[in-house]
Amino acid sequence: MNRREMLKLSLAAVVGTGFIYSGWKTFFMFRSTDLSILDRNAKLLDALSETIIPQTDSVGASGAKVYSFIILNIKENTTRVNQNNFINGLQDLIARTHSLFGHSFEECTFDQREEILTYYEHEGKTGEGTIGKVQAKIFGFSFFHLLKKLTVQGYCTSKEGMMQGLAYNAIPGKYISCQPLLTKQKVWATR
Repeated sequence: MNRREMLKLSLAAVVGTGFIYSGWKTFFMFRSTDLSILDRNAKLLDALSETIIPQTDSVGASGAKVYSFIILNIKENTTRVNQNNFINGLQDLIARTHSLFGHSFEECTFDQREEILTYYEHEGKTGEGTIGKVQAKIFGFSFFHLLKKLTVQGYCTSKEGMMQGLAYNAIPGKYISCQPLLTKQKVWATR
């Protein structure tokens, strides 16, 4: 075999491997998912959302029942790629928690929960700027990005979150462009 034939075979092997990998990746990104996994893991989603927004002097994500908002949005308002990313991340989190701590996420201490979610936060980082936008458009958002976004959105739009977690200001009197904040003042909420 001469050098030219060897280079052609090597190039063909690299291109073939690339096609096989991209086909495999595309299959797992766009396959139909079993969304009943979300209902079976409602307690886990409740614990995850409570770890992101814990109960303090105001109600936490668990008290606002944010997990039901997450389940509904993943089922009905999320693309198939993001559904797959979320469910794959959820299954990976379950396996990772059992391998690290020997029990479920719900049984973990707050520090252990924080450690696990910090891992997923760093793992799911996308590129900056245009590259990150293209990456999110093609491959979807990471598990942690979706979880955090839906937790905050669900909490801030819930009755408990708006009335207790945020300072409710039904009718602002006038526009003040630079309002000084008081000590321990809550974020303002409007309808």
